[in-house]
Amino acid sequence: MTQPHTPSASRVDLHCHSTASALAKLGVQHALGLPECATPPEDVHALAKRRGMDFVTITDHDTIDGALAIADRPDVFVSEELTAGFRGEPQQVHVLCLGITARRSRLAAGAPR
Repeated sequence: MTQPHTPSASRVDLHCHSTASALAKLGVQHALGLPECATPPEDVHALAKRRGMDFVTITDHDTIDGALAIADRPDVFVSEELTAGFRGEPQQVHVLCLGITARRSRLAAGAPR
């Protein structure tokens, strides 16, 4: 008798920052001029692996620099936490952009094509 196919699950933390998030963009941390994170990308990767993650990504604020620092590893994909706003509204929000390229990052930030 054939066993039904059961997809395997993979573990990844989709919201991690590194030292590339130099200054917090919102909230109390921003008001106090504090960094979002003080952990270098290589240490973020090592910690994620120690905690059992199969894949690693870094979603720094408005930059892919942290993810690019570890992108040569086969278990890493590039991501970013983009700060976005709505025309006529003062409040900003954060949007996770997962599995992107450097070109996509620049386009999302409003750079010319």
